[in-house]
Amino acid sequence: MNRVILLRVCFLTLIFAQNPCSNYWQYVRSQNQIQGFLSFAHNQRSTEHHLRVILSLGAKLPSSYVGDVSLIKDKAGAYQDIVNQLPLQYRVRFPVQAPLPKLEAVYYNDQMLCIGKKEVAEFITTITLDHKIYTKPTQSTTDSTQKTPIYQSTSEFTQITRPPDESSQKYVTKTDPSVFTNGLPKILESSIQCGVPKIKLEDHSGLIINGKPVKKGQFPWMVSYFHNGGEENAFICGGTLISSRSVITAAHCIHEKGNLPREADEALFYIGKNMIKFYGEEKDFVIAPASKFIVHPNWDANKNSVSYDGDIAIVILSRRIPTTDSIQPICLWTATDNYDDIINHSGVIAGFGKTEFSNTSSDIPYWVPVTAIDEGTCLRSHEGFTRITSKRTFCIGGRDRRGPCNGKRSNISFRFLSST
Repeated sequence: MNRVILLRVCFLTLIFAQNPCSNYWQYVRSQNQIQGFLSFAHNQRSTEHHLRVILSLGAKLPSSYVGDVSLIKDKAGAYQDIVNQLPLQYRVRFPVQAPLPKLEAVYYNDQMLCIGKKEVAEFITTITLDHKIYTKPTQSTTDSTQKTPIYQSTSEFTQITRPPDESSQKYVTKTDPSVFTNGLPKILESSIQCGVPKIKLEDHSGLIINGKPVKKGQFPWMVSYFHNGGEENAFICGGTLISSRSVITAAHCIHEKGNLPREADEALFYIGKNMIKFYGEEKDFVIAPASKFIVHPNWDANKNSVSYDGDIAIVILSRRIPTTDSIQPICLWTATDNYDDIINHSGVIAGFGKTEFSNTSSDIPYWVPVTAIDEGTCLRSHEGFTRITSKRTFCIGGRDRRGPCNGKRSNISFRFLSST
């Protein structure tokens, strides 16, 4: 019987637009209705298996029914899957068939499995569905590790937004101002240590040309900026955490030349996450919406402008971010602002960017040692540098062409000097 159910899922899977949750989530047709099918690996050592599914719907609900989530197999079958370390499988029933709800996020035991695309409409209904399996040891003396499952399922209707004023051209979407903390502790209102990673950088030599992969915790101030508006859920730029609520990034990431500026309410910032793709079992990171973008007033986003003066922006997050081994702000520069004083000083750059193997951004960040170069050497090295430098920029790199602007990893959004 279980085999028949799985075959139905295989043959009746509907083809929808690919999304970051496609490794876990599918739309299937069952009993003349479209439902959600969810499958993922579980933690066998846990005595609680808590699934949370967040859906968004571009319409009002016609009734108080908000849908439900349940195990596909019966209790005995689910129990055997847990014991045998097989994936848990769930069915999600929707409150309406048209329009179909979109999957916003999936959590397992407070760890995010994936985040989907954000719905865009005049009315947004957000629905949270929870399902819990509690397993506890039995009193059997023959197998002290045996577990007995207990089940609980809940549903929650969260919010419907109001339509925008008719004079407005923007759609209004619900943005939850909370921070998804993946089980991290709340922040303490006290002094926060900055710039001291738990994992030190390896010794490096001048032979490093293409950089080294960043280990989780080596650069705990690194941030990934994702645009989460409409049908797009894309990595935009890197950034750097400079306080518990502030991120610094490049102005062109917020307002690219020749384009309209991006909106803060369509942004998500990943702090402490070392992979920009949404798969795997990475832990100890925070996802935070933005409340405000502040672009430097001298940034010229005109498409005909070749100046990169003022290419800097500040992001104000929706709330404070806790510090952990993987999350910590960088220290702001407090020494001299005289360019000559930093010439020939060593530093480190790190970030996501294009590699020598691909024209797309790498899945993990890389770091590389660099040196501050005097302005004359910098300008003579490439004629294009005369157009993009100013009195408020400095050059870093090496004679072996390593650095943030050599076409190898050119999407690095924040560059910094370090004494390490």
